[in-house]
Amino acid sequence: MLSRPAPPRLWLRADSQRPVLAAHLEQVAGRFGAAGWRVIRGPEPLAGEATVLAVLDDPWCAPRPELALALAAARSSAPAWRVPRLGGLPGDTGWAVDRGPFTELEDERRAAREARRRHQASGVAGAPVAFAVAPAEQAVELASRGWPPPPDSTALVPTVRVYRYNDPADHPRSELDAYLPDRPGVWLELGCGGGAFAARHRAPGWHWIGVEPDREMAQVARRRLDLVLAIGAEAALAAIRGPLAGVVMADVLEHLEQPERILRLISDRLAEDGRLIVAFPNSAWFPVLAALGQGRWDPTLSGVQARDHRTVLTPDSFAWRASEAGFEVERLEPLPAPVLPWRLRWRASLLGRLAGLDRRILAAPQWAAVLRPRRERPEGSRSCA
Repeated sequence: MLSRPAPPRLWLRADSQRPVLAAHLEQVAGRFGAAGWRVIRGPEPLAGEATVLAVLDDPWCAPRPELALALAAARSSAPAWRVPRLGGLPGDTGWAVDRGPFTELEDERRAAREARRRHQASGVAGAPVAFAVAPAEQAVELASRGWPPPPDSTALVPTVRVYRYNDPADHPRSELDAYLPDRPGVWLELGCGGGAFAARHRAPGWHWIGVEPDREMAQVARRRLDLVLAIGAEAALAAIRGPLAGVVMADVLEHLEQPERILRLISDRLAEDGRLIVAFPNSAWFPVLAALGQGRWDPTLSGVQARDHRTVLTPDSFAWRASEAGFEVERLEPLPAPVLPWRLRWRASLLGRLAGLDRRILAAPQWAAVLRPRRERPEGSRSCA
């Protein structure tokens, strides 16, 4: 009786206590498991039967489902293989809005075009890689010399790519600088991440309080800001009496199940001339609508379709939510948008004309707003308008 060959193994050595990364790693494990791999977590020894062993150390890598199938079938004269990141994105670049890919569907199509256009050479000196793969009988020896295997003893897996994201929690958000008014005082940044945005605006008369429930990022922010509270937004607003000169929420509202409640609390804490600066992802962005029109809503590690989003927002729906929460919209406009491939631009323009839509909404993945609290006028007063 013929014995069944041992399954390939994925050693998922990457780990994180951050909820969004933990959920992403579960998705990676599921994708490999569905392709017949045995997934190993934690400090598991490499000994054991397997046809191929892969080690993933970087939690920010996002392999596509077909990668697991391609790796199991990979063969090379080299003792190990390395899987490169998406072509054209060197170093630590991630899901950049000016480069894409913009959805997982678009990523798959780009990879297919690359595979048709060129065959990846085996020389990998200096090439950024996502993780390494080796036949099991060679893996122990290679690991003893340090993992991943050095480039001079590896070859790239032909036509296979993975994508690597940047950490959105430590983005400087310089695109929001133009929305910050010249209004010193106590400012609060909800969901401050590592505090990169607020830290750049510390100055005499400006005092920044950060709120970040992710304790790992809160530790980073404490080295940069005046005070950091590692608690949720609602608890922080209950503890801070105000009045506040302003509040910043950059990509926070979409993570909340009841954003209107937080907006009302902010309105109550702001000074008469205070302002709320908001940035949010636009779910009506055309690449997302195009994928949805083909039956695809693929949660990603970051971006418009990030898996930890709880609320869907568009510019119009955001404006309504802000009004219901007691705000007046002072500015609402798209942030700088990527130049989409011409096919996507043409389809977006056609859809806009046929449906009578504002093409700006289809074109920008991120929008920003400046809100001021709506104060009730004394009875009998008249508007100057």
